[in-house]
Amino acid sequence: MGVERITQVGAAVIPDRVLDHLRAVVDELDLSGTRYEAGRMIGKGDMGSVYRVRDRMLDRYVALKVIGPVGDGFKEARTLTRLEHPGIVPLYDAGTLADGRGYCVMRLVDGKPLRRFDGLAEGLAVAGKICEAVGFAHSQGVIHRDLKPENILTGQFGQVMVLDWGIALWSGARGSRAGTRRYMAPEAEVDARTDIFSLGVLLEEILPLGAPRPLLAIAAKAHANEPEARYQ
Repeated sequence: MGVERITQVGAAVIPDRVLDHLRAVVDELDLSGTRYEAGRMIGKGDMGSVYRVRDRMLDRYVALKVIGPVGDGFKEARTLTRLEHPGIVPLYDAGTLADGRGYCVMRLVDGKPLRRFDGLAEGLAVAGKICEAVGFAHSQGVIHRDLKPENILTGQFGQVMVLDWGIALWSGARGSRAGTRRYMAPEAEVDARTDIFSLGVLLEEILPLGAPRPLLAIAAKAHANEPEARYQ
C-alpha cells in the first residue's frame, strides 16, 4: 500500500488527494447562464486561468479569463476598456460565473511568446511595437507591472500583442512591487519607470547575439537600478 501524502495549511492538515480534488474543482468551468461554450484551458497563472471557449452568439472562439471574486475579475476588464490599441488585447465582454467568480472575455490571440530574434531589424521592429503599446497605456494612466515574454505574443504576420493586465495599476493609485522577479524594478514605489525597467530587460533578451553596443547601452540605461537613471 502507498503512503498518503499530506500538506499542512495553517493549522489544518490536508491529504494530497483532497488538495488534488480541490484543484480539479477550481479548474472546472461552469458556463451555465452565459453565451459561451466550454473549451480547453490554454493558460494558468497566479492571477487566474484562461480558457479557449466558443461564443455561441457570434460563432467564434475567444479567450475567457477567470479571476477569483467578481471584483478582481472586473478590475482587469475596467482597465482594458481604457486601452483600445492595436498592440493591446481587446476586451469583448465581462460577467459573473455561476460559482460567483468574475470573468472577462478577450480576443483569442494566435501567437508565440516573445523570444530572441536572429535578425536585428525584426527584433527592433517588435521592440518598437511593444514600446508603442506600453507608451499608450502610460498615456492613459495605466502601468502594466508584469511585462515579461509570456505576456507578449508575436504572430506570423508581424502582430505584437501585450496581454495580462490583471495587476496593472492606474496612475495615482498606491501600489507596491509586483510581477516576475527577473523583470521587476527594485524600487518600492511604482510609476511608469517600473515598466521601463522591464522593457530594458526584454530588449536585451530579444536582440540577436552580437547586437551593436549602442543598442545594448540603451537597454542597460532602461533597466538601471535607480529610477532617475532610466529613460523617464
